[in-house]
Amino acid sequence: MKKILIFFMLFMSFTQIWGSNIDISNKSTWLQLLHNKEYDVLDIELSKLQKDYENNASTEGVLSFALSSFENSDPELEYKLEQWLSAKPDSEFSHLALGLYHSHLGWLSRGSRWSKDTTSQQFAKMKGHFRKANDELRWVVKQNPKQSIAYGDLINLASAEGDSVAENTFFSEAIKYSPLSSVIRRAYLSSLLPKWGGSFAKIEKFLSETTMLYNQNPALKIQEGYLEYARGDEIIIRTKDNKSYKNALEYLNKAIEKSKYSLYLGRRADVYKYMKSYEKSINDYTKALNISPQNSRYLAAKGSVYYKLKKYSLAIENIDEAIKFDKMNPRALRTRGLIYYSMKEKDKALIDLLDSLVYGFENYTTHVYLGYIYYYTKKNYRLAAESLKLSSKFGNDDSYIWYLITASQWHNRDCEFVESADIYAQKCKESGKCKKKNLDWALKSAAYAKRSTCKK
Repeated sequence: MKKILIFFMLFMSFTQIWGSNIDISNKSTWLQLLHNKEYDVLDIELSKLQKDYENNASTEGVLSFALSSFENSDPELEYKLEQWLSAKPDSEFSHLALGLYHSHLGWLSRGSRWSKDTTSQQFAKMKGHFRKANDELRWVVKQNPKQSIAYGDLINLASAEGDSVAENTFFSEAIKYSPLSSVIRRAYLSSLLPKWGGSFAKIEKFLSETTMLYNQNPALKIQEGYLEYARGDEIIIRTKDNKSYKNALEYLNKAIEKSKYSLYLGRRADVYKYMKSYEKSINDYTKALNISPQNSRYLAAKGSVYYKLKKYSLAIENIDEAIKFDKMNPRALRTRGLIYYSMKEKDKALIDLLDSLVYGFENYTTHVYLGYIYYYTKKNYRLAAESLKLSSKFGNDDSYIWYLITASQWHNRDCEFVESADIYAQKCKESGKCKKKNLDWALKSAAYAKRSTCKK
């Protein structure tokens, strides 16, 4: 019985067909309806799911899944959603879908780095999208205060901007109308994580207050294990070494013993990936996807593990599926770019690697491979030097990169190569790994330039 209840609360791993032949278990269904401008059908079917939830809170996962279809970074989606809203301005779901779309783009723009490592441009883009999302979501809850998905997202947005007053206000409003909502309670639980300014004590207290509601909504049992998950997650984000990963695993194992929640399984899969236990990682991502199907994060992560195992066809299969439901997902695009590079499809690699940077997902590996493509394949030495310098800026200490920067600038007759040659020599001295002929060429070329074309 317990397994059935958990299964119900996490949604479904089977295909459910609505009475009108609408496959509500496939995100493509909802996107296709939007593409076909079948706005009446969208409103009717989503209203059915909303009514089901209001009558039986344990069905909320079905509604949440359907609406998550619009959390897709496809650039064309904004125009299509605005057309829906224009055609049906009084529809709560046209506003809600547009709000969820901008919320998703805001999170992508923000990235996952600490605030100190996030650029002002990323924060500006995030705030711009969040403003649009807030406007739409506030409109929705004013029309229908029982719209738990909108309230859950408003809590998440307030948490991202560090607005604890708004978090608490939205939660108080939401829970008054939807006391049994799993979405609202999970959103508030997330805001209580230490990384958002909360604490383990607050999480424990909140969980203890929720247990009395389990009989009224079995889906709330998904929260069991959240305290252990939170402790494991905190270890992972603070320290990156095998000892900390093992400590985190202990907590995550306990969380999963209490609840087979996709969030817990996905996080444990991350840890296994960091520890290079790739088969275990794939197994957990697969379990997470069985519970949370068509989830772009888990699909992209699973693809990245297959990439590490050099199982490129399986990697591409998962990455393509991730991009299908989140077209500009930066991690998916970056991984696919690296796969194409390994498969010697450099033009495809270039496109994906550049697209992965659209939302500010800066990674030195991305810039390294862009530099390699520009240098060896495109012979574009200016862009090669720029990309390779960025890779160094983002933490690449490989001395060979500075050899290529020096060579790129030399090809372009850029006197900056003299300074780059000095940096290359210093890197060689520190690492002791440079080829003598490369170092000799760089130093001799720089010395000659100093006496002739690059005299100060």
